[in-house]
Amino acid sequence: MKIDAHSHMTDNGMPLPEMMRDMKAGFDTSGFDAVCFASDTSASFDAIHKNLLCFLYKLMFPQSCYIFVSLDYHIPGTRYDTYGFGAQAEMFAEIGVDGFHMYEGKPNARNACGNIPLTGEKYKSFFSFLERNNMPVSLHPADPPEFWDINYLEAYPFEKGWFFDDLVHSSYQEIWDEVLAVAKTYPKLKIILPQFGFLLPDLPKMAGILEKHKNLMFDAGPMPVFYELCTNNKDELRAFFEKYSNRIIFACTGVCNDFTRAHEKAEKAYAAIDSLGLQASTAKALYTDNFTAICPYKPLNTNALVDYCNFIAQRLDKCPPAPPRNATIHRTREAIDAIRDLLH
Repeated sequence: MKIDAHSHMTDNGMPLPEMMRDMKAGFDTSGFDAVCFASDTSASFDAIHKNLLCFLYKLMFPQSCYIFVSLDYHIPGTRYDTYGFGAQAEMFAEIGVDGFHMYEGKPNARNACGNIPLTGEKYKSFFSFLERNNMPVSLHPADPPEFWDINYLEAYPFEKGWFFDDLVHSSYQEIWDEVLAVAKTYPKLKIILPQFGFLLPDLPKMAGILEKHKNLMFDAGPMPVFYELCTNNKDELRAFFEKYSNRIIFACTGVCNDFTRAHEKAEKAYAAIDSLGLQASTAKALYTDNFTAICPYKPLNTNALVDYCNFIAQRLDKCPPAPPRNATIHRTREAIDAIRDLLH
């Protein structure tokens, strides 16, 4: 059994729910028994419908889907006093989400959310609620350190707007200090750091973090450096996987807009992991058990989901026509209508 613990809910514009069936076919071809969607509503107004799309998928394929929602920052007509992060956590927990995905550790997403420190007052009720209710959070820890170094930056991240060594973005160390401070402040909160925390190939540093913070885990979302290590430093990487066999979670798909090719990532990841020659128990923990241990399956509460759909719809109904945002509003309403159709 294999669970992909980190697949972004992407929107390629296909009609709904046809797009969901296309995703499911891609995941099936990839050999996944289930996927966990990592939503990113925090990214911008254009992503306000991503949680809704996750709910739609789970309604259609309930036994093969987990949902890590993202906090709503860009819903019109909401403020911290009535729709703060603690209140959101409680509302989404009532719907039946499995956890939360925080893109807020990525510098440009952090700016889009108001540049609130992860240790800031506004997040305290949120993290406290998750800790009390045993809900995990996938927390994006900065980005690769070279994204702050113009001497090592390649063209692709620069073109994508992922260069952060300027006066606008938080520093690499500042974000990491906050991530580790959250782990220390909420020691029972299960925190998953995506893509090995972008710390490969510094395995000793990764080991030090796991030893100091027992509530942290890495998701093994593969990056080019991972494949390099599987070839050039296989023994050390195997030893790391075996020693921390209960602290690493399989992840694979990430961002994918063409699900007819999703299997290509999976096949490459399987081959690399197989090349390590892990013990059967370690491989089983990696692919399934470590995730399900902190994330037992939950059904959706459809009454609470209807309330959330109505909440979003009512606020969009008050928005004046604005051509730059009309497409996002239309797509969000399309998602709401698709959910309502399935529930009636």
